[in-house]
Order: sequence, then C-alpha cells, then structure tokens
Amino acid sequence: METARKPPVAAINGPAIGAGLEVAMACNARIATYTAKFSLPELKFGIIPGGGGTQRLPRLVGLRKALEMMLVQVTYNILLFTSPEEVDIALGQ
Repeated sequence: METARKPPVAAINGPAIGAGLEVAMACNARIATYTAKFSLPELKFGIIPGGGGTQRLPRLVGLRKALEMMLVQVTYNILLFTSPEEVDIALGQ
C-alpha cells in the first residue's frame, strides 16, 4: 500500500481489530464512524503483529496511547474521545 500510485484511504465502520487495524494504519488517511473500535489483540497471545502495527501505532496516536493499546489491551472506541484533538489522534490525522 505504501507504493500505491494513489493514496489509499481506510473507511472504518465497526471493529478494526488485528490485521484490520494494521491495514487501516498502512493507509494515508483513515475515516471512522462512531461505531469504530481499534485494538491489536494478537499481543495478548505473545504474537507480534505482522503488518508493522507496533511500529505504526506509536507514530499515529503517540507513545502513551499506543502503549495502552499494546500492553494493557485497551480497545478504543471513538466515543471515548472527548475533544476534537483526541479524535484526530485516534484517527491518526
């Protein structure tokens, strides 16, 4: 996806969990509905995400939120974010 001629955009309407989140993170932009949920559950089984999720996530949402998602297995729902800045962080914009 990084070598695509046109910038890919992920439209997230529901859970973006595991590989779905990794595909969304690989896109240039992400658009999510209020029902979107974000999680990397493979980490609780000791499996490293194969699509670069552990490298992309901190770049998109910041180290603090990325560590919460990876180490504590927090699943974020877009409704949990209260300010427009937090929504932008959650969507990686």
